[in-house]
Amino acid sequence: MSNKKIVIITGPAASGKTTLVNELAKKGYYTVEEMAIKVIRQWQHEKRTLPWEDPDNESLFEEFEKELLRAEIQQKQSIPDDVDLIIMDRSLEDILAYYYNKTKHIDLDGWVPTYKLMNVDKEDIAVLILLPVAIDEEYMTAEQQWSIYYDIIKIYKLIGYKIYEELKVTDVQTRLEYVDEIIKSLRASDTNIIENYIRHLYMNILKEDQEAYPFTTRFTIHDHYASHHHFDLRIKKGDKAPSWALPKAHIPSKDGERILAVRTPDHDLKWMSFKGEIPEGEYGAGTVDIYDKGKCIIYKWGSTIVVEFFGNKVKGFYSLVKTDDKNYLFIRMNQEAAEEKYKKDSQLPNG
Repeated sequence: MSNKKIVIITGPAASGKTTLVNELAKKGYYTVEEMAIKVIRQWQHEKRTLPWEDPDNESLFEEFEKELLRAEIQQKQSIPDDVDLIIMDRSLEDILAYYYNKTKHIDLDGWVPTYKLMNVDKEDIAVLILLPVAIDEEYMTAEQQWSIYYDIIKIYKLIGYKIYEELKVTDVQTRLEYVDEIIKSLRASDTNIIENYIRHLYMNILKEDQEAYPFTTRFTIHDHYASHHHFDLRIKKGDKAPSWALPKAHIPSKDGERILAVRTPDHDLKWMSFKGEIPEGEYGAGTVDIYDKGKCIIYKWGSTIVVEFFGNKVKGFYSLVKTDDKNYLFIRMNQEAAEEKYKKDSQLPNG
């Protein structure tokens, strides 16, 4: 096995990846640029139709992905053997994430994970996933941007790398500090101290069992007109969406306010984006709309669940406290106290 260490900088379009990688190059790190831009420019030069210009043409999309894959493999095989630390602007896993996002398949011919292509251990690769800082309207909508964000996380986690995910958008200087500390963690024999320090930089280290808290995920609150009007709260956890019915069709807005929440069966993730009519005779028959959705951070999961929501309407710390087999209390927590308790170990340092 090679002794190379690799840091992959990734995220959806307009997340500041290339800006960060360029700044790392200025600091003297060996960097590898994203190949997608080169392939796009080549297709434009040849006056070929790009996939997003004909989004229903699946064969065109697959042709583009395979050409990009060949270019990425060729580029990475050309990295000199004597380079011991490599910073990559995206990598082969991103190609698979975009392919999966479009087709829901992961059987792209010729694809190989970065660690195998580069002949390194998985433990020698760290992945920093950036949050989007803007909407790249040329290539995708905001909804598509977040969709690919979650699929990027899914694919990199599936491969088994250590993943560092931002919990909030930060500036380039802070991101440079992230990368410096991630590199130290790759090179250190005892990574616990380094990982704790990165947590202080307001990062989330995703573990393979996805049970290390806090971690970021997403939520949806459905406005559901069924046999009676209610809200449905759904939180993505793993490959399911644990769900609660809120019979009052109301979200607590004052600290200490609480309402009943009734646990319902876990739903498939596809339901988190559903809106429309559920036919008569089916479970939940009636009209469903999306009241709010967005990212959230889970700090605790058990008989008491603590979540911080970052929606358009629902923001802040809430808890779900189990009272019996199915019933919970959905409580808006004291925001100041929750901030102190759950974020004091993950704040950016002063200065």
